[in-house]
This record gives sequence, structure tokens and C-alpha cells, in this order.
Amino acid sequence: VKDNTATVEEKVTLAELYVAASNWNLATEAYAAIAKDPAASPIQKSNAEEKKAYILAWKGDHADAIKEFDALAKSSTGPKKLEYQLFK
Repeated sequence: VKDNTATVEEKVTLAELYVAASNWNLATEAYAAIAKDPAASPIQKSNAEEKKAYILAWKGDHADAIKEFDALAKSSTGPKKLEYQLFK
């Protein structure tokens, strides 16, 4: 997402549209941008990182997906930690 005037919510909507259109490359780029956006809340950043990891797995980039799930597992607790560990 290259439009710096878009709100985080607009960026999330755009990322979801990319997913719905099965445009995995643009979806992963969009979620990566949201995760780095200083205006995004911690929950929005966490959700973006999680969705990016799942999309990487869906599109067949398993090595990158495993790295993302490993990072998520290290920074998570409770049921989410277990969920991410199962994907590693």
C-alpha cells in the first residue's frame, strides 16, 4: 500500500480485498505495511503479522511462513502461542 494518506482501517480493507481476490503478493505487502505502520495499534499490527504468515503458507512460501510463525510463537502466550507452534 503506497498511499501514505490512507488510514490504517483503509489499508486493512485493501489487504482484505487482495486476499478475497487471491492476490497473495499484494496481500502480503499490504499486511507487512500495516505491521510497520506507526499509526496502527498493537492489535492491528499483531493481526497483520498473523494474516501475513497465513497468506505466505496459502501461497506456498512455506519457508517464509515458518519463519513468521516462529516469530509469532516467540512473542505470543496462551492458546495463540500453541497455535503458532503447530504451524512451525
